[in-house]
Amino acid sequence: MTIPIDTPPDLFEKTLPELLKLVALQKLTGKALEWAKQRIKELWDKKEYGFTPEPEVASGLQIISKSESYRRMRECIGNHRYLGLIKLGFRADELNEQGNTAAIARIKAKVYEKHGVEGIRILTMGTTGILIGIIQYLRVYRKIT
Repeated sequence: MTIPIDTPPDLFEKTLPELLKLVALQKLTGKALEWAKQRIKELWDKKEYGFTPEPEVASGLQIISKSESYRRMRECIGNHRYLGLIKLGFRADELNEQGNTAAIARIKAKVYEKHGVEGIRILTMGTTGILIGIIQYLRVYRKIT
């Protein structure tokens, strides 16, 4: 995909939430807007973001995507279809530490609505914190073998 000439130079480096914000605020027009919409579709189709019930969760997921633990997990299991749910679980764990039970309840309700009991089980895997230990074990094991 080529970037239109009138597009800001850093547009290609923008994340999905950043591009969505630019489009929603009508900061782009013409070919740049069309390019951004196509890029949003490409990023969304990667299924890295799952659903984002509120802006606070979306920005939290973006931070988690850059965390060492998440990158290790993705390295170990690849781009699995439930990776987004596990990432939401990591975010719910952070929200729990902050005492934000209302946001956790909203996340769980959306996950249940979309994925049922199986989605809640996978979300719970991320919230327990045990995955971090497993990821570290797999990473060490991988280096040994």
